[in-house]
Amino acid sequence: MSDVNGDWGGPVLRDTLALSEGMQTVKFAPTAGRIFRFRVLSTHDMESDSTQAQAAGGRFDAAAAVAVKPVTISEFRLLEHQLPTTARRITNLSEATWTRAESAGGGVAVHRADDRDSGAGIVMSELNFACGLNVLGTSRVDYDLQGDWQLLRVEAGIDDRSEGDGEVRFQIFGNDRLLYDSGPVGQAGIAKMEVDVRGVTRLSLRTVSSSDRVTAAWADPALAGFAGDRVGR
Repeated sequence: MSDVNGDWGGPVLRDTLALSEGMQTVKFAPTAGRIFRFRVLSTHDMESDSTQAQAAGGRFDAAAAVAVKPVTISEFRLLEHQLPTTARRITNLSEATWTRAESAGGGVAVHRADDRDSGAGIVMSELNFACGLNVLGTSRVDYDLQGDWQLLRVEAGIDDRSEGDGEVRFQIFGNDRLLYDSGPVGQAGIAKMEVDVRGVTRLSLRTVSSSDRVTAAWADPALAGFAGDRVGR
């Protein structure tokens, strides 16, 4: 599955079809994509191996060429993954537990809604955000996702209280595949992101910074999904 022809990555499933007529079902985890590719890599006629061995008086050489019959697949039916009927939910990543967090200039600062009265939070372009993450320089924060999460919404930029100057690129990866790249964001800019995370089980928020003294911010990083969906192990 892919969104771009030629950029397929790894297969969502490797399997073997039985040598028989009739419809066969191939199941794989729900995966979002605009392009579907099904590849037949090889066929193997087990009967020909037996015939070859008998003709050779019981001897068999695996390196010898074997007869390969053509395979015809005449019909595909893709079944849509049915979404849960449970209530929808929103989870802020500032309230979730990450599986990996590293920042070139130090640790990762977390701002939660209940910190609102403490004077903490994120300020970008003179706008206040109660929830989010602050990182110094180039960084990476990863989360494990379970369930049917649909969408990630987040605003990203340089915190007004940053002690360093420079530019930051904000990147979002899903299952080690780049889903979004903001390009260079300066002090006055804010990148507003809305990213499809259907089928993502490993979500990664990353920054690439020109300086380890620049304080970058992920403000209000909210995941939209359904009741029962989880972040973390």
